[in-house]
Amino acid sequence: MCTGLEALAPVVAIGKPEEELPALGASRKYVPDDSWKQEVLRLFEASEFTVLLADCSKGLNWEIQTLFDSDKPDKIVLLLPENPQDIWATFIAMYTGLVDKGVLPVNLPDDSLAIIYRDRWQPSICVGEPNIGSYRKIGRLVRQISSRYPV
Repeated sequence: MCTGLEALAPVVAIGKPEEELPALGASRKYVPDDSWKQEVLRLFEASEFTVLLADCSKGLNWEIQTLFDSDKPDKIVLLLPENPQDIWATFIAMYTGLVDKGVLPVNLPDDSLAIIYRDRWQPSICVGEPNIGSYRKIGRLVRQISSRYPV
């Protein structure tokens, strides 16, 4: 995923201060525990788009609640794990308000890769094979629907 998106823009993630070696993928930015939320907001404002990996972690919960309250749906990509059905029911149960508003779909196709958003939080499910080319296409599509970065 990172390799596909890096062709469009640098990919940066907030690193966990306790990790000895960062996981492969995004470059890491390390900030003190008490300021990571401010850094996420700063990066969100400065970035072309923000990718959130759908999982059930405490940190992601804050990010989803905060960023999905923004008026910038076209800057958010909700990346789905391989076999998204394995976690999707648990994930959407955490965000029933977003499901009720139609922001998070109840059902996903088996080959779902990501959810991107258009004006008024209309979700579009991106499907395909999980490979570099597919993620590059998702990034291009986000650029195309964003009024700030016309293609």
